[in-house]
Amino acid sequence: FTHLKVMLKDGQWFEEWKDVPSNRQTQIRPTMFPIKDEEKLKAMNLERCLRILPHHQNTGGFFVAVLIKKSPMPWNKRQPKVHQKLPQRTGDTEVTAANPDNGSECITEEPALAGNEELKKTQESQNSDTEQSKKEGVCGPPPSKKMKLFGFKEDPFVFLPEDDPLFLPIQKFYALDTSFPKMNLLTRTQEGKKRQLYMVSKELRNVLLNNSEKMKVINTGIKVWSRNSDGEQFGCAFRLAQEGIYTLYPFIHARIINVCIEDVKILLTQENPFLSKFSSETQKKVKDMAMGSIVLKYDPDPEKPDDLQCPIVLCGWQGKASLRAFVPKNERLHYLRMMGVEVFKAKRKEEELESKTEEEVQHKLAQTEEGMDVEDKELDLVTKMEAETGKESSHSPVEGSAMEVENKIEDLDQSSKNTNCHVSQENKDTDTSNVKD
Repeated sequence: FTHLKVMLKDGQWFEEWKDVPSNRQTQIRPTMFPIKDEEKLKAMNLERCLRILPHHQNTGGFFVAVLIKKSPMPWNKRQPKVHQKLPQRTGDTEVTAANPDNGSECITEEPALAGNEELKKTQESQNSDTEQSKKEGVCGPPPSKKMKLFGFKEDPFVFLPEDDPLFLPIQKFYALDTSFPKMNLLTRTQEGKKRQLYMVSKELRNVLLNNSEKMKVINTGIKVWSRNSDGEQFGCAFRLAQEGIYTLYPFIHARIINVCIEDVKILLTQENPFLSKFSSETQKKVKDMAMGSIVLKYDPDPEKPDDLQCPIVLCGWQGKASLRAFVPKNERLHYLRMMGVEVFKAKRKEEELESKTEEEVQHKLAQTEEGMDVEDKELDLVTKMEAETGKESSHSPVEGSAMEVENKIEDLDQSSKNTNCHVSQENKDTDTSNVKD
């Protein structure tokens, strides 16, 4: 397609760049929208490209296009090499077989020094071309590759042996089926404590074992167990990982709790909810189970077609008085959307509430500052009256007026009334003092 919309993380769509608010223009750029010139757009042949979305084949998102190099780069003016036989060196001369078209051989003898001079000339010409291309603003050649003496070395793939004592408590804790292929479990450490346990298929295991010296493997397998620092006191040092739960679940026969759709929503929307928030059936099942890692399973009810009609398996942790789900944020949002929960709407409400709270705080601060200005004006009036009468007046009216301002600081009209009352009271005090004199 040649026309598309761009979406923010909170679900807002934009048809054109001009519709993007200024505070979002660092996240969304003009180049994300298609160009408006129809002729240029047609010349790009975007309909020949392919966009693969994550749900198409359970992968990441990809944009696929075929780019064809039509001519050599500006710094690479040498002609492509013709297929030749390898030269045979004899002393200071080179004997080369050439002209393979007619079957005859043409033997040429060139001194080795002459070849070295040509090589130097070629390098000098390349350097001059590079400098010229930089001056003209043309993309220069890539930097020459240097041999790396130091670099990152990938962690090894170590498969668990048959008699590894690490696996026995895991097998007992989760009541794993005897058909579980424990020979396909691997770690990325040869020494020290094993932090993660990964699992591969039988075919991948054979590939890794038979090609360890021929290819460099960056990453493989799925994480099925993670070490938990507090897990040893609960019978097993490893908790289940959400990444590999759908692979492990068929082999697990213990620590499985069936939950309803409302319980799943609580698990996915609250960080560490108390057991009292869940259904009574779930509370009964958890009550008789030891603390530690558990499996939370939701099975759809055909009699309730409005509810989610696909099973969900979540990794959880049962505490003393709480139950939580160990599910990454992106998967939480995915499951909530499947259940019809408007995640973006709830997020927008939170943002609006936060913005309102900030506005209220700023408004109160502004009112406080204005109230303080009123109090300062009152003090100035009192000082002025004292100077005119030539006598220090009592401070009780000042203190009383200040208290009135502090008590009614949010109402500016009332504060101004208090100011007028205070001035009239001071005038009365002045008249009384004159009479006494």
